[in-house]
Amino acid sequence: RRRRQEVRAVATDQMSHGQAFVDSDLPSSSMLSAIGKSAVFNSGYVSFVIKTVYVGTAAASVFGATCTMIFGMHALPFMGGLAFGYIGGVVHRWRQDRANLFLVKTLYPELLWHHVKLTNPPKFWNTNREEWFGDLERSWTKQSIGIIAMYGASESIEQIRQEQENAIRQKYVDADP
Repeated sequence: RRRRQEVRAVATDQMSHGQAFVDSDLPSSSMLSAIGKSAVFNSGYVSFVIKTVYVGTAAASVFGATCTMIFGMHALPFMGGLAFGYIGGVVHRWRQDRANLFLVKTLYPELLWHHVKLTNPPKFWNTNREEWFGDLERSWTKQSIGIIAMYGASESIEQIRQEQENAIRQKYVDADP
């Protein structure tokens, strides 16, 4: 209880000085800039929600239209296809994001851990990375937090990949006679 009070005091002090969990100097997605920075809805959460809703809606539209064409111009086939498509699209998105999470955890563990702490800091201030990642494959809660953190880290990951590609390209330029 005492530690919880200390954590709240630090968080309150940071927020009173304009240093909420999402610092204004950090790069953010254009969507987050449009919405405004928030300590609750970070760029990873916003990106995840937008992508999930988009994929679910697109899959629902395709399945609804397909069921209408197959079973006739009735409301029930369209609604059934819509429901099946949305659920299928969202489940597919979850499976893809989960696979990407484990890849990011393998390639960029420090970066992912940094964004995990930014996503839900008070809960993980006293947890080390190895302990938290230890049961990541079994914990849906940690997978959910990890996916949000992965989306939050996407700009940094893209920048790292671009720098790696530039280094490879430079080797070819230097070797060209």
